[in-house]
Amino acid sequence: MNPKLKNIISLTISLGIGFFFIWLSLIKLTPDQKKDIIIAIRNANFWWVALAIPLGILSHFLRAIRWKMLIETMGYKPRNSNMFFAVMIGYFSNNLVPRLGEVTRCAALAKTDKIPVEKLFGTVFIERVIDLIITMIVTVFIFVSQFDLLNGFLNDTIYPMLGS
Repeated sequence: MNPKLKNIISLTISLGIGFFFIWLSLIKLTPDQKKDIIIAIRNANFWWVALAIPLGILSHFLRAIRWKMLIETMGYKPRNSNMFFAVMIGYFSNNLVPRLGEVTRCAALAKTDKIPVEKLFGTVFIERVIDLIITMIVTVFIFVSQFDLLNGFLNDTIYPMLGS
């Protein structure tokens, strides 16, 4: 099959599935709920949406670059675009099945850049360990720097509720 035709069919099926799920979520709404949605859309401040979209894309691109830096230590040179799209495929897969994205982004990059999947899994594992360590450091820093606020909250709110 022609690769261009295959891409068109794939895109059409993907969009069709997406529109089906949108239709499925909207079909059971009452007329009042539909009216509330239209009013909310009309009153929305789209400046924030316009700001969030490029910032969101930038964060995903930076995640792809961070992952690329780990892969390059093994001697592979994947393209930035392939890295970005692999990360995006991973996010999409996570919407279907949680944690499936880690597998699919490795599989996608293995297919496009001919990098062994087991090596890519290793980089994802390392990435998760680094994320965990950084999260723990930030959490400890917050607890230490905001100890007075946390202590006041515990004394004023939590301990009285536990006593009663």
